[in-house]
Amino acid sequence: MSSSPPALKKFRKRSPKSCLICRRRKVKCDRQQPCSRCKERNEVCTYADDTIDKMNVGPHPSHSENASDSETTLEVSPDINPKKNEKFDFYGWRSLFELIKYRKDSDMCSSRPSFSIQAYSSYKDNVVVESLANLLPPFCISQKIVNLFFKTLNVVCPIYDQETVEKSLNNIESPESFSYEDAFTLLPIIAATIQLSDLPDVILNFYNSAGITPLESSRLINLKLNEISEQEYKHLCLPDKEIIQMLLLRAYATKFRTRIRGVNTDLCRSIHVSTLVTPLFQVTEKIGKNTSDLWFALCEIDGLECVLKYRPPFIQHDTYGRLKPLRCFFNDDISYNFHLLLGRLLDCGVSIYKSVHSLTVSKFIDKLESYESQLSLILVDIEAKFYDPSNEDIQFRYIFLKMVFWTARVNLYQCFITLDSGILEDEETIIGNLGESCIQCVRLLISQITILEKRGWLLVALLEIIHALMLAAFCRDKGFEVPSDLGDITLYVQERMVDIVTFDDGMAVRFGYVLRFINSMLHPNEPPMQDAEPETTEDPSKLFADIFDFTSNYFIPSALLDQ
Repeated sequence: MSSSPPALKKFRKRSPKSCLICRRRKVKCDRQQPCSRCKERNEVCTYADDTIDKMNVGPHPSHSENASDSETTLEVSPDINPKKNEKFDFYGWRSLFELIKYRKDSDMCSSRPSFSIQAYSSYKDNVVVESLANLLPPFCISQKIVNLFFKTLNVVCPIYDQETVEKSLNNIESPESFSYEDAFTLLPIIAATIQLSDLPDVILNFYNSAGITPLESSRLINLKLNEISEQEYKHLCLPDKEIIQMLLLRAYATKFRTRIRGVNTDLCRSIHVSTLVTPLFQVTEKIGKNTSDLWFALCEIDGLECVLKYRPPFIQHDTYGRLKPLRCFFNDDISYNFHLLLGRLLDCGVSIYKSVHSLTVSKFIDKLESYESQLSLILVDIEAKFYDPSNEDIQFRYIFLKMVFWTARVNLYQCFITLDSGILEDEETIIGNLGESCIQCVRLLISQITILEKRGWLLVALLEIIHALMLAAFCRDKGFEVPSDLGDITLYVQERMVDIVTFDDGMAVRFGYVLRFINSMLHPNEPPMQDAEPETTEDPSKLFADIFDFTSNYFIPSALLDQ
């Protein structure tokens, strides 16, 4: 018994009538300009015919036209495909970029354009919004936390716009107005801010009365946000700006400032979303402040990872890496000048990192004078624009810029400790510059440790101090004279690290050994530190790199040994 041949797949015989957004959502479109659904969601409404006209290409772009600039195209024989003139329903990267580059009317430029599909309504219903709202403190407490956030965490990396956040904050008192976007704006801010070590008493009293610690509350908030954001990924819903902001804030406020080991996974995720899902890197200042500043904040965090933690940059090797801010990003001259100087420091620091790992010794020495000149000019501007002990907000910016400055200068010279004596013609001067930079960095951070702790930068400051002390100890072996009071600083750092870091797998013992080794190198004639643990046979420099999860070329850059 013969079976009937399978039915041929029916091809679309007419051009799609719905707009691109409605077709992607698989909902009915009323074909207006814009359609009612796009107008309601304040999204760009574009039809296939409009996109084709703008691109000035054939009736429908084919796969080959969009995937490659090659003139060679695949031809299908008529007997295989009898409908060779049928138009395929395909929209390639050119069409997507047309949507990205679409500009709104001038009266809409101040609002943040949305390039992503909103979450399914099943995740935006009242039940989900209510479950998120229940995690928020009362309005008065939330307001104090938000104000603290903009005075501390948002100063260095401006991820959020204060006016937008305040609008979401005001919706707390109006449940009918509180939305999914409001929740995903406020909750990451609150979760990050309540992790600060020096919270005001009114905030601490609220959490004590609620029977929960701020850290536990932060953990619960992050778990809920993860649950909902992962549901969106499962349903192939592209995250909107609130998801990108959440990832950036975690990358900066948690992984960067409060973790010793491991890759900054949230930074990796935010880069992925910002490049492959919602391509912020293609957006310029011409579209609007509130879109471009997210990419700028991401580039700053990437630069800080490279300079302060000496990790390879993800973005700065790319042509889209940007560290120069635009004036329209900021509401005041102080913030703009701060990020202008920070961008210059990070740009110089990243360039130093690249040179250390790509040039030979002789070529790198030829660039020392140029880097020194750049850093000196930046230091003059820092002293002129931000030294103001009477204003704590301005003074914190001053201290932070000086911390980045001295770290960049340490990074400029630290590679030379890996070379044997006699290789450098001016070894005494170079080692002296490194040792002096280390001492200046340590003195700055120790003297300003209180304000750094208040602003959430205690762990980063302690790590920079340990690194500088380690390098100063190596400089002493090469003839540099170190001050006599560094032993007390080493003991203080060890006590503070034990207080704020939870060690596991014997890391506390190994960490203490590294600090005792540093102290013994700085002051070889003094007795060992009290409560010393048994000595280990491990190489202290390798042990240091392992504790802080640095790569093996942290102390011995392979490119510098290739002479």
